Amino acid sequence: LARTADAQCAISATGVDMNLRRANGETGQLQMNFVGANPSAEIHGDAQQPGKINYLIGNDQSQWHAGVPTFAQVRVEKIYPGVDVVFYGNHNQLEYDFNLAAGVNPSVVALHFGGAKQIQLSASGELVINLGGGEIRQPRPMIYQTVSVTRHLVSGGYKLLGAQTVAFAVGE
Repeated sequence: LARTADAQCAISATGVDMNLRRANGETGQLQMNFVGANPSAEIHGDAQQPGKINYLIGNDQSQWHAGVPTFAQVRVEKIYPGVDVVFYGNHNQLEYDFNLAAGVNPSVVALHFGGAKQIQLSASGELVINLGGGEIRQPRPMIYQTVSVTRHLVSGGYKLLGAQTVAFAVGE
């Protein structure tokens, strides 16, 4: 679970459920689902933080949870064969990276945005997710290949597969 002032995101093996608060106080929901993902993918926290959280809700102390660890990242392993996804916060935004093993075809990764009225690509390559009364803009993806320890940029971007589904177009 990740929270900001304007959103709550619940990460699962197959995607992210987002509850979003608009500037006018209205709320909206969006589901980003990994199409065809492994529902048994393993989820774990990375980069444990020093802070802990206590959930002391209600009068039944047996239901309280104290000292719950916090993490800077959440890793979902093997959402597709050879593909992990890592979620992390960046300036009050939830970001994510797909890590593909050598030889894995990037076309296996596809995202379906349930709750979106429309998705489209901007002139600059951003993914624009229209929620009907608001929108989310995901920046053009940064695609790279690591050779030894050096990152080499690879051309590419998003490609629309349907009214609510997107994949990645990856160059050589």
